[in-house]
Amino acid sequence: MSTSARAVALTMLVVGCHGADRAAPTDALAEHARNGENGAELARLLLRLPASPRIDHIRAIPIRFVRSDGSEPEHVIHPQGLAWLPSAREWAVSAVEIVEQRGRDPSDPRPNGRGRGYLFFADARGRLEAARTIELASIEDDAFHPGGIDATGDAVWLSLSPYYPRSRALVAVVSFGRRGVQTRFAVEDHIGVVTLGERALFAASWDARTYYALSPSTGAVRWRAPSPDRLAVQDGQALAGTPYIVWTGPEIDGARFGLDVLRADARDALTVARAIRWQTAAHRTPSGRPPFHNAVHMWVDRKQRIWALAVADDQAGRYAPHAHGAPPDAAEAPDPEHERQGSALHLYSIH
Repeated sequence: MSTSARAVALTMLVVGCHGADRAAPTDALAEHARNGENGAELARLLLRLPASPRIDHIRAIPIRFVRSDGSEPEHVIHPQGLAWLPSAREWAVSAVEIVEQRGRDPSDPRPNGRGRGYLFFADARGRLEAARTIELASIEDDAFHPGGIDATGDAVWLSLSPYYPRSRALVAVVSFGRRGVQTRFAVEDHIGVVTLGERALFAASWDARTYYALSPSTGAVRWRAPSPDRLAVQDGQALAGTPYIVWTGPEIDGARFGLDVLRADARDALTVARAIRWQTAAHRTPSGRPPFHNAVHMWVDRKQRIWALAVADDQAGRYAPHAHGAPPDAAEAPDPEHERQGSALHLYSIH
């Protein structure tokens, strides 16, 4: 992989139901912006996919994260959520800058570390717009870590939590009419993802150990249950016009990654309608992470191909790059040569 391919900050995936599509990824993004999204068709195609469809790596494209003043963050960027804003025709990416690593000692009741939350914006082709970056100030109790996000119209829904499980979350909305962060309510748990369904705001705790259906206006818990499988959900999206949502992430041990298509019933309870998994070892990002480790957004085009744009959890040069799909030689070791250069943005075909 060339140096220019390494010096990027997003990961892109494409799912083609009828074979690999070698079209330029920016063309695919432009087509998505022109045609919009079809939640019902995406739901239908996802539910038809086999449990382990074929996935092929195709190519990469670059982008980088910067603050609103154009400067680069000083520390490692940990991206978390990705959403498409149809009215603005742009992408929103939630991320946290890890200023101080959180503690790993289980006996420490609050191993929070320190960080800065961000909401980055990119145009329809994935080009970051620095002037639009929003810095998510810690509103309460060191709640600096944004989770997986969702969008409706021109508003982004997100959560802000301390960086440890079983903590507390503030659910907030960022809209274009009011560029600030408007806090809606608090949840007595670390919330790692929020997804706005037809009637409820669906959420999952740290590593998705607990699923929630919340009132979007008050945060009242309408339904709560333990996770039905091992998917450590990191991001998600609602499939508009259907009772389905999609949650993505790696499994708890990281050996596999994939997605769950979940159906909400009349009580707003979620059940898994389709689970799709791939073995991580064959498809690692250059940092050694699963391709769906963090932020993912999917759509279907007019040729009934499913596309997904994903942001890998390996930004800002924190990890030593290596060949795509190869075992990580030193995945956790900083690489001074590529400091703050990021990883690679990858195009995949799944069919």
